[in-house]
Amino acid sequence: MRIVAPGKEGDQRPSVSSALVILGTGITFVGGLLCLFASPNPEGAAFVVAAVGLAAIAVGIVLGIVATTSERNVPAHPMAKVL
Repeated sequence: MRIVAPGKEGDQRPSVSSALVILGTGITFVGGLLCLFASPNPEGAAFVVAAVGLAAIAVGIVLGIVATTSERNVPAHPMAKVL
């Protein structure tokens, strides 16, 4: 997400979209562990936790796409080379 939707220049904190994707990944991981070890049924709490994590990832990705399309003259990342 730092390559796709970087924060403001010189800002050490990640952008909101990056933070949501990272947080959603952690929540989904915990939900997967709960589903694996605690309650594997699809209507249990583990499924809800994993679904909340996936929703946070989806919102973060959409915010990242909106942030990159709404800004003009976004500099390319040095690793994003066009062949």
